[in-house]
Parts: sequence; C-alpha cells; structure tokens
Amino acid sequence: MGLVGMKAICGYVGLSESTIIELIHREDFPAAKLKGTWISDTQEIDDWRRGIIRNRNKKGSTDEPVSNVLGVVS
Repeated sequence: MGLVGMKAICGYVGLSESTIIELIHREDFPAAKLKGTWISDTQEIDDWRRGIIRNRNKKGSTDEPVSNVLGVVS
C-alpha cells in the first residue's frame, strides 16, 4: 500500500519525522520526495525492517532496540 505524506509514513512506522529523515539519509530507508511530497510503500518499509532485523541478528545483538542499532532516537 502506498503512503503519501510524511505524516502517513511516520504514522505507519511509529517514528518522528526527524528520525525518518535521518533513516533516509543514513540507512537507506525506502522513501522519496516527489514534487515536494514524501512517498513510500508499506511493503518496502516492511522489507527494510526485516533486513535491519536480519543484520542485527547476524551481529549477535538480539536485545538491543533497532533504533539503537541504527544510532537514532525517535
């Protein structure tokens, strides 16, 4: 399902706008600004999240929150 607007993206992910922007720049979060409007897709976000979790588990840290692994604060 497509998400249009940063408010919709933040609502789906449960993070603040500043955190989403940080993730876009530092962690290849799947969102883009098109003609001044942020867009994303729930399936791409879910896939991105699963990738983060897989990578975290490969590093051997299963107790640390994903936000800590990414180095961001929501």
